Amino acid sequence: MTTTTPLRCKCRRQAETSLRCARCSVPICPDCSVVVAVGMICRDCARGGPNKLHQVSAGSFALATAACLGASLLGGWILVSYVLSFGYMSLWAGFLFGLAIGEIALRITGRKRGLKLELLVGISVAAGIAGGVAIEALIHPELDIVTRHLTHPLDYVLLALAIVAAVGRIRNI
Repeated sequence: MTTTTPLRCKCRRQAETSLRCARCSVPICPDCSVVVAVGMICRDCARGGPNKLHQVSAGSFALATAACLGASLLGGWILVSYVLSFGYMSLWAGFLFGLAIGEIALRITGRKRGLKLELLVGISVAAGIAGGVAIEALIHPELDIVTRHLTHPLDYVLLALAIVAAVGRIRNI
């Protein structure tokens, strides 16, 4: 049998509660909550001000940047070297690639969202695919890989689809 400690209200520490703010997810009791159209929120969220869901600490943003760029570089290289030869089926891989990069950013930042994270994942996906083309060109210099990828329209569709999937994952969690 598992026992969990009861949640305590953010304002009144002695009050046990199972209610959380609909905006910032802090524990609140019914006496400290404010009823709004989306449910009950804490007094801090009711006052307005910056949304806590969009406030990412500098450390977690730096960690998310490193992880997204590293994962997108590896994923971009795999997409360019192996998956693009599957034709239109590679679009599914590009979509899943974008979702994966968005999910990495969400998990590292504690499910935060906002314009900064949308830009991070969009730029990471684009840099990862461009880096994948560069890595493949370095591995196989005898093939004209850069020209082939710059002139193939399916590559641009895959890039756009991956960026839309990554940004959409951040925006619509």
